[in-house]
Amino acid sequence: DSAEARLLEARLHRRFAEDQVNHGADAEEPLRKAIAGAQAALGLAPEWFRARLELGRCFWLWGQSRQQRNQDPREQLRQAVEHFEQIRREDRDYEYSNHLGLIFESLAVYEKNVGMDPLPHLGKAAEAYLMATQLDAHLPDAWINLGSAWLSRASQPGNPEAEADLERARGALEEARALNPQHVAPYFFAAQVHELAARRRRARGEERRPELARALELYRQG
Repeated sequence: DSAEARLLEARLHRRFAEDQVNHGADAEEPLRKAIAGAQAALGLAPEWFRARLELGRCFWLWGQSRQQRNQDPREQLRQAVEHFEQIRREDRDYEYSNHLGLIFESLAVYEKNVGMDPLPHLGKAAEAYLMATQLDAHLPDAWINLGSAWLSRASQPGNPEAEADLERARGALEEARALNPQHVAPYFFAAQVHELAARRRRARGEERRPELARALELYRQG
């Protein structure tokens, strides 16, 4: 028995669980097996950050599964954050930062759905995604996630930084499109940025047609 073998086992169970979640099926059984495998790997190699990262990813996916089934995901997401925060600073790479952002964003989605304030966790998600872009500026996924998080913040009522967040989202999504012009998501989110900008301009009594025209153009490009 080795930590590497148990980590591989955990990853296989997690990938099966991901497929179950993507198809709307109950993924609790493969997730429990994935968590057991990651815990066993961690027990054999307590300082191995890959095992800790895998354990956090499994709890995040479990939270996603519960959220999809209209169940409270906060305990699983809390454990995911806890495991991520135990990873040493020198081991916090692009994968770590991007996935930490996903965990915080999942918490924000739940909070929004139940009428709580999602802004603090959206801010933490944006901070994590921003760190990922700083660790590797050539991968578009973190830029897309960053743009989406800032767009979500800009959409929240009572956000005093809504205009700044909207501009940050615009810039992040421009970076993503430049890195991968074939990726659909940056065009979709960027169009939403311009739609929101148009609504905000209308609320101020300003001309909104240029923003709407740009949104339509981006939808067509994507």
